[in-house]
Amino acid sequence: MSMNSRVLWRRWFHTVGRQRIYLACEPLERRDMLSANGEHLHDDHAPHEHAVDSHSSNYGEVCASPITGITDRSDLILLPLSDLRLLKTFYLHSQPSARHTIYLDFDGHTTTKTAWNKNFNADAAFTSPSYSVDATPSFTAVELTNIQDIWSRVAENFAPFDIDVTTEDPPIDRLTKSGTNDLYWGTRVVIGGSYDQWYGEGSGGVAYRGSFNFQLKEDTPSFVFSDNTGKGSPSAVATAVSHEIGHTLGLKHDGQAAIFGTATEYYNGHGSGKTSWAPFMGNGYDAQVLQWSQGEYFFANNHEDDLAIITSKNGFGFRPDDYGNTLKTATFVATPGGSAVVNGIITKQTDVDVVQFFTHDKLKLEITPKAPGASLDVVARIWDAGGKQIASSNPSNLLSAAFDLMLPPGFYSLSIRGTGKGTANDGYTAYGSLGSYSVSVETNPQPPLVSIAAIDALLAEGNAASKAFSFTATRSGSTTGTTTATWKTLAKAGSTVTAADFAGGVFPSGKVTFVPGQTTALINVFVAGDSVLELDELFAVTLTKVTLGSIGTATATGTIQNDDLYRTAFLLVATAARLMEGNANFSQFVFTVTRTGTVNTTHSVKWAVAGLGSSSANAGDFISDNFPFGTLTFSPGESLKKITVLVRADLVVEQDESFRVKLSNLIGSGGGIVVDVVGGLIMNDDRARL
Repeated sequence: MSMNSRVLWRRWFHTVGRQRIYLACEPLERRDMLSANGEHLHDDHAPHEHAVDSHSSNYGEVCASPITGITDRSDLILLPLSDLRLLKTFYLHSQPSARHTIYLDFDGHTTTKTAWNKNFNADAAFTSPSYSVDATPSFTAVELTNIQDIWSRVAENFAPFDIDVTTEDPPIDRLTKSGTNDLYWGTRVVIGGSYDQWYGEGSGGVAYRGSFNFQLKEDTPSFVFSDNTGKGSPSAVATAVSHEIGHTLGLKHDGQAAIFGTATEYYNGHGSGKTSWAPFMGNGYDAQVLQWSQGEYFFANNHEDDLAIITSKNGFGFRPDDYGNTLKTATFVATPGGSAVVNGIITKQTDVDVVQFFTHDKLKLEITPKAPGASLDVVARIWDAGGKQIASSNPSNLLSAAFDLMLPPGFYSLSIRGTGKGTANDGYTAYGSLGSYSVSVETNPQPPLVSIAAIDALLAEGNAASKAFSFTATRSGSTTGTTTATWKTLAKAGSTVTAADFAGGVFPSGKVTFVPGQTTALINVFVAGDSVLELDELFAVTLTKVTLGSIGTATATGTIQNDDLYRTAFLLVATAARLMEGNANFSQFVFTVTRTGTVNTTHSVKWAVAGLGSSSANAGDFISDNFPFGTLTFSPGESLKKITVLVRADLVVEQDESFRVKLSNLIGSGGGIVVDVVGGLIMNDDRARL
């Protein structure tokens, strides 16, 4: 590479590797144990003053992690990642949709106007060098591979939580917390250099405890000194990074009380081999399994509940559950080619992930926690369709589980959860056994697959009797047996369709049966005709259960077209419904109600405002401090009325907010509401001040 500095190389890198990539944590290299050099820090570091607001003024403690040596350089061997993969190094995300961010900053950082400057550098700025394992000025392939490995390990350590671990430099407002109304914030971890370049005390890393929640307009990072953590070894650096992030989230050191006169600030852990264990907040460089802890091991001096603190004190909780927890809510996984891969995350000690497969005989499963740096120890069980457990797997010296079975044809469920090993004194409990896993599935052969599609998906309802909407159920794959599919009809979201729109006044349901050799079956849904003016109505026909087979495309949609007319029609239209909120007084959102057709009589119609969507406006966003409402009265000859909604202006940094205006309760002969609801968008025009 011809670039002579890491900064210039980074600029080139961003030019050619602009496309963002979201990768799940995956194995990047073999994890090797590192031995400590005997110079671990066990002394308490004196707390330093940190002027913060009242919400975080109790967090002024500087917490350091121990340093480590390295005796096995195999941790730094270049792995065979492609050039394209290496170009994605600074675009990695573990959960890009999350509101909170952990930014792993590898390319050097200048720290200014923070407590670090005040307490350690006489208020002067200082620059941390970029991550490096050699003397070359640019990032080498070895270093890029290491960075991806470090990210993978740290992302796995925080996989149970609703937070994004990223190597992509985020906007500064995604790292700082401006106040109690801020919804997006995070923390920066600067990775590179040595403690003696500015900190001065022998440490693998340092952080201000609780700094994740500092309500300041400053970027207060934590630091990991990669030169002092296994000379940049991915496993050592990732261990130190996770430790320091734990401090920023409010966690203290996990040590051990005095045993025969000796106390330790950092517990080194216990056990050996692939299940050797240590807490993240201790000294875990030599352990293979690092977990969040609540001080269950022998003579623990810290019994704080790490998981409770992380998920209740920092604005985010656990990641949403990805699979059902019971046999009844199991997720079916089709294996049309005889194999599949299932990925999941155990987020809590109570979380059980259940997936279901079909096989005629063979069922081979390998359940592997995501490596390197897995915290999850898997216990897995196989259940038959009647809910009887027929096999279990939990090897004592492995984190993984596996099955290789020959079974009668049918459906089988796999349950996965975290488990412990032995006791907390010689192994670990299930408390911190959390994280990602991958299931490799082999079955033989595949069952029939039943799907549904619409034939007549859009028809006028008619004025009387009933009309058939036709749908086709199709069976693919094996057709040697008899398969029965159960179906039901439901209203589509947002549709006004009711049971009265169907023949007999009930939502239709039923079954179709495929005899041996049959591949298609007809489903007819009978819609009742009427003379009522209404909007077009959508309904869904959904397959709910299949015997001797599985469901492919589960749902098809039908549209009942209105063919009736009102003498007088009312339409609601937005004329000024997407506005900036403003900084003073109020903004006027205007909506128009038009009366067409016969207008020589009197009509009245009510209107009301309500919140809309995931980023909904609330009552306080309006001048009245309530959701506005009112009544419009049309006198003979009048055809147009306006609705004005006054939105309060403010200086608060917030998301764009949505609301809706809806018409209802029309009074007057021969009239009907054709368009009854429109939306409004209050666009934020405030920005965080640095």
